[in-house]
Amino acid sequence: MKGTDANGAANAYSLCPYRKVEQYILNPLLTFNLGRFEGWLPSEEVPAGEVDKYSAHLYAGGDSCSETVSRVTTVIFECNATLEEPTVLSTREVEMCDYEMVMGLKEWCDVEKSGLAVAYKRK
Repeated sequence: MKGTDANGAANAYSLCPYRKVEQYILNPLLTFNLGRFEGWLPSEEVPAGEVDKYSAHLYAGGDSCSETVSRVTTVIFECNATLEEPTVLSTREVEMCDYEMVMGLKEWCDVEKSGLAVAYKRK
């Protein structure tokens, strides 16, 4: 997934599911670890007595941004029936060192229909 940051520098992102997320700044060439897989994020609204539904991964403990803050990424899964393979649709820095990546999967459409997942509330 390629993009441009706020300063106009070209960059690319790499998601290795269940492992890590990385950012590559292409000029000059720099690599940043945006987090390692920590687990599934539960939905925010689960009625008492019901099974939680998951729709996003948390990748935390990435490279430091300051003495006290390390990079973290939330990967949100979305249904996209037109995709032949899982595809990162967008990546943005929500706040300093806090990234959000959206991954489209046609298989996720079946998960949503089954009721096992709910839409994740974005920041």
